[in-house]
Formats: sequence, C-alpha cells, structure tokens
Amino acid sequence: MTTYFKPTKSVAVPYLTNETILEEISNIYPLSTNSFFAIRVDGVFPKITYRIAPPQSHPRETLTEVVERQTVRSFESQKGTIFGFWSPEFTSAFSVAGLHLNFLSEDRKAGGHILQFNAEDAILSAAVIRKYTVQLPETKEFSSEVIVEPDRNIVSKAERM
Repeated sequence: MTTYFKPTKSVAVPYLTNETILEEISNIYPLSTNSFFAIRVDGVFPKITYRIAPPQSHPRETLTEVVERQTVRSFESQKGTIFGFWSPEFTSAFSVAGLHLNFLSEDRKAGGHILQFNAEDAILSAAVIRKYTVQLPETKEFSSEVIVEPDRNIVSKAERM
C-alpha cells in the first residue's frame, strides 16, 4: 500500500507501544473500525525491535523461506519515525489485515519492519484512507496461473514474528 500522507489528526502522546497504538487511533477516530489508516509516529524509542527481510533469492521463493533468512535487530534510545498502515479484518483476502508498521531512524541508518516498540514524547499522526486501488500485473505469468489466498497463519507469523 502507498499513499501521499496527509494527516488529518495529530496528537501528542507521552507513552505509546505497539500494543496501545490502536487504542490511541480509535480515540482520535471513533467509529472507524472498518477503515484503512495511514499512520506516523515521530518520537524517541527507548526500545524498538524490527526485522529486515532479504529479497527473494530465487523466483517463487515462499514468504516462509524468505523470513527464515531475515535479520532481527533491537535498539535502545533511538530517535526516528514509525510509519505504516492499519487494514481492517475484512480485507484479509487482498491485504495484510491489522497493523503493518516500519521504522526509520532519524539519521536514516537503521530501519525495518517493526516487531515491538515503546515510544516516549511521541507525536501520533493519522489519516483515514477511503480509497483503495488494486492494480494487477499485465504479464503472461500472472494471467496464466491461478492465485490462491495466502495461508493466513503463515502471513500472520511473518508479520508478527
């Protein structure tokens, strides 16, 4: 998913974690359970853990195989930005349902897919995404093979490690 991020709401949050971020978002956007959200958090992260998945090493390498070769890193007292999306559960056939957050350090030397974070003195910004466009490839390979819904357990394991 991509977007031109234009937050419609921003709030100062003294303490925020990967476990409390959805509660904070629902506080500033009540009655938006079935909406997509673009999310940004700027702040100091006393602890942050993220993964870096390598590219596929060969065509048709599975997500499970790629994740087995990933690197997991943890940092303390890192200043930076978290950015990503929330996708509602009903979209799981065509999107990763739930939170998908990434991190980039202020110096842009560290970052990856977030597994866990704690933030202090953070600014949480968000925007509801009301338009979602899917563009399918126009290739012979895509058009000639049946695509099945991914195993949700494998996707969940890869996303939440």
